[in-house]
Amino acid sequence: MTCCKAVWEVMKRQNYGRILMLTSSTGVYGNYGHANDGVANMGLIGLMHALHLEGVRYGIRVNTLSPVVSSQPLGGLIDDSYRPADSIASITAAMMYLVSDQAPARFSLSAGEGCYSASRTYETEGIHLSPKAQTPERISQQLNKIIDPQGQLGLQQSAELAMRFISLAKKAKCSIFSRMPESRLQGAITSFSKADSPKQEAQACPKASSRFLSRLWRTHGG
Repeated sequence: MTCCKAVWEVMKRQNYGRILMLTSSTGVYGNYGHANDGVANMGLIGLMHALHLEGVRYGIRVNTLSPVVSSQPLGGLIDDSYRPADSIASITAAMMYLVSDQAPARFSLSAGEGCYSASRTYETEGIHLSPKAQTPERISQQLNKIIDPQGQLGLQQSAELAMRFISLAKKAKCSIFSRMPESRLQGAITSFSKADSPKQEAQACPKASSRFLSRLWRTHGG
């Protein structure tokens, strides 16, 4: 994070930048006995998402790379004599791509042993429950619908999840949100992405979901 801060303003001024952070599949999927490693590496993925939102308008592309190699943490699962010659070459090629002019943005790439894959996070469409139905038992009964992958999306920012929930509530004729214009909701949620300064971003971006939803309701719903 310190390294990112050191180059951030320079990249903004030149309207170009590439940031690549080395992370690990342990941060995404976990690994027995490596809780500290999992926390640290998942934190880098979260940092990638945040820096992408702040830097994309300045031509700054931020990505993560998870090297996959046969190493000591595998605990002897792979014979010590097995060291594919192309493993380092695979990782090097991935690194060079992710900092090139053609690099994607907000991309988590895994590379090693001549193989490449991407890890992404998706949000299911979800369901809406009436106030009386919001019980642990009903959530358990509806779990298959909650985890149904049909209609799932890769969200671009956390505020989009609030918009999806409000849309679900509107479809369910929830009285709180039934009169809220969805076009204005979309504008309110995405307004901070167009801010040109940290001060404007702070003013536009909600500090907490509950406060944000309350403000939207006072403005558009009542």
